[in-house]
Amino acid sequence: MGWRGVVLSLCLLPQGALSDVLTFGIFPSSDPAASVSCRIELRAGQINVVEVRGVGMPPRSPYRWPARRAEEVALLRALQAMISGDLPGVEAYTSRNPAAPYLTIAWSSQVNGQRVTGLYQQAGITLPEVMATLLDTVMPGSGCGAR
Repeated sequence: MGWRGVVLSLCLLPQGALSDVLTFGIFPSSDPAASVSCRIELRAGQINVVEVRGVGMPPRSPYRWPARRAEEVALLRALQAMISGDLPGVEAYTSRNPAAPYLTIAWSSQVNGQRVTGLYQQAGITLPEVMATLLDTVMPGSGCGAR
């Protein structure tokens, strides 16, 4: 197999699908059992969500469904707020979590062909409006959105 065959075989290998992800961490008290974590991912036209309460294990597989337009818009608006700095991030490796109650939002997206990530933290557990809208749209009734 010549170099053309190698290139062709590499093109046929499965590629990692790009996705947009927001992971919420809600810490209403210093008790780890009271925490809630929610992950929302948009990948290849599908919404994938996972919710974990306390220190338990995540479910075997996330809930998945074809993304509806309102869900895509809500997710992209939330990511836009993070990327633009409307909701300012913190340095992930040197920042310290505030005292409970607090929340964190880790995010990841593709911008201009590059993977970008960030971390948002705030004292208190009242979500910024754009994030509350996202959770109400994609995960209504979740432990993360009920704050």
